[in-house]
Amino acid sequence: MLTVKFIYPVRSLARAKGASPEDLGGATSNGMQKYFNIKFLVVSIFLALVTLISAQTGFAQTSVTLQSVSPASAKVGEQVVITGSNLLQCAPVNFNTCNVQFHDINLRRSTTSGIENSNTQVTVSVAAGLCPGTTTIKVGEVIDFSNSIPFTIQDEPGTQLYAGCRVITSIAPTSGISGTAVTINGRNLHNNVQLYDSSFGKTDVAGTMNAGATQVTFTVPSWIIPGTYSVRVGPNVNDVSNGLSFTVIGDTTVPFMSNIRIRNITTSGATVTWDTNELADGQVEFCLTNIRCNTNTPLISGKTTSHVVVLSGLTSNKRYYLWVKSRDGAGNLATGGPLTLKTWITVTPTPAPPPAPIISNIQITNVTNYAVTVTFDTDRPTTSLVIACTNTVYCSGAYAINPTLTLNHSLTIDNLRPNSNYYIWITVRDNLRIKGQLTSPNFRTQPGLAISNLNASATASSIIVNWNTNYPANSLLIVCQSSFWCYGAVVASDLTNVLSHSLSVTGLSPGTNHYYYVVSKDSSGYRVHSGSSVITLP
Repeated sequence: MLTVKFIYPVRSLARAKGASPEDLGGATSNGMQKYFNIKFLVVSIFLALVTLISAQTGFAQTSVTLQSVSPASAKVGEQVVITGSNLLQCAPVNFNTCNVQFHDINLRRSTTSGIENSNTQVTVSVAAGLCPGTTTIKVGEVIDFSNSIPFTIQDEPGTQLYAGCRVITSIAPTSGISGTAVTINGRNLHNNVQLYDSSFGKTDVAGTMNAGATQVTFTVPSWIIPGTYSVRVGPNVNDVSNGLSFTVIGDTTVPFMSNIRIRNITTSGATVTWDTNELADGQVEFCLTNIRCNTNTPLISGKTTSHVVVLSGLTSNKRYYLWVKSRDGAGNLATGGPLTLKTWITVTPTPAPPPAPIISNIQITNVTNYAVTVTFDTDRPTTSLVIACTNTVYCSGAYAINPTLTLNHSLTIDNLRPNSNYYIWITVRDNLRIKGQLTSPNFRTQPGLAISNLNASATASSIIVNWNTNYPANSLLIVCQSSFWCYGAVVASDLTNVLSHSLSVTGLSPGTNHYYYVVSKDSSGYRVHSGSSVITLP
């Protein structure tokens, strides 16, 4: 039997036979390419010769099956053991060697010779020249090879990567929701992150890379579909790293239900309403007992946060138990209930209460130091109450009331404090005692009655005191012999309301001390007095 072994150009044979890049890889050594840089005609002759010799030697891999490799990952140069069936067929008879092909993520291939230990076992050293990361292993020749099994070439930090290699060594965290910041560590990384789903669909996400190309960070986009993705880096599909798994966690929180109401009850139906804190569909399950019965209204599939489901076809005078159900876009189902409903024997509509009276056109006028006038309108005749308050939280100040039903209201509040901020609380009631309320903007009262420019002069037997007030007021002068107890008081007064005041007392003893103070009262009855002052008669 004729035994021949050929060393042949991988890339040229692949193109001649039409093999896929995944089967053959995209790179060989420069020496092999230069040695076999031949024309298509020579390659065709070479393939025919290989086919002839293969037939003579009986070498074929159609029945070779790979099952496992141990260990499942190793460094370049370390030995691994491949197990399978019919492994003695992976090379020409009597060679006791087997061609083992390692294919990396970039579809490059490196072929090395393994030792056939038996028909079920081959020992081989991990081939050099490939990128660390996930690879596949096949056995056989370039045009006739076995199935493939997965294998990982371990990275060796500190060593030079082969040209075109990008290596991811770790990713943290390995799962998260949209918006999660993810850190990729490795060597010769790229700022373009490629996310591959289970159907090999690719999503590109822009990342941020450090100066040494050893770390890339990116944020899980909000629009990505939950699931498990292979995370890789590289500018495109022809220049990409190995991949590590990352799981995008979807929304797992059920919608929050609130404001569940049963309304418009009739002899044969009712309306059920509720709200959810996120967009969701709506459905109501209704049963004759408090045990779930799976009798449902038609599903309202449109997603909304305000839900309205109309029950119909119910039996009159019957008690029903209801469960409201809403499912969000992520499939999370919320259920509320049971609620109870009893249909009516006769329909008794519940009239809607009349709306509250509407207060409008509020005017704050005639603001003085002690009073204010409030005018406003109502949309229907009402009584009115206005209260002057110093804050909008609690109000118990001066007020005015008009018990007459009218559309146009005008009320004056007095007894206010001068130079103070006030709010007006307005309360109205119509003939049905339906109440309307409103608070006006704040206003400030005018300054109160005040004394200024107080001065006095004395003779041997009299005192003359002058002063001013900011509003017209009457005048009162009191002269005492002590500042603590006013005995022997001498009083002078003038009831005329004036701005400039002057009063005098006579009959005093020369060379004595006298204490005096003045009092003024305006036409509204508000009074102000000065402090006590002393003067010595000459």
